[in-house]
Amino acid sequence: MDKINDGSPKSFIQRMLSRYSKKWKVSFHAEGCIVAGAMTTLQLETEGIANTILATCATTDISSLKKCLRVQVHQEKFYAKQYTKLQKRQCSCSWLSDGTILNIDYLVVNTTTELVFAVGELMSVSDECHIFRNASHHILKVQTTTHRVVCNVQKL
Repeated sequence: MDKINDGSPKSFIQRMLSRYSKKWKVSFHAEGCIVAGAMTTLQLETEGIANTILATCATTDISSLKKCLRVQVHQEKFYAKQYTKLQKRQCSCSWLSDGTILNIDYLVVNTTTELVFAVGELMSVSDECHIFRNASHHILKVQTTTHRVVCNVQKL
């Protein structure tokens, strides 16, 4: 009998992953995560967020910072809002480890320290939610804020 078709749950999962899961083209292995897709040069748009990015990434050399749109952390894939292939779905939001929600605009890779950071807007959970929060943590009414943050992707 074929090893892949032996009827075990492990072989079923391997077969499903090999059949339907498209492999990512890995462009960079960072600390604790994998960066997929092309990395482009980072062009800092506003002075406030530029200073925050440079302070958080602990660098003064802008040439060591690259912009990317996809990252995989702890076997979980995260996409930036600017990633065009998934614009039909809202897949750029993520829970942070402190319980807040981040709408990821783009990801920044520091190529010298091999750390990856997410840049985005914080979202707050609205009090007008008609569903009991503890019973349905996956359905929440959120509001965007104007507060932009830079955080390490290990906190996603």
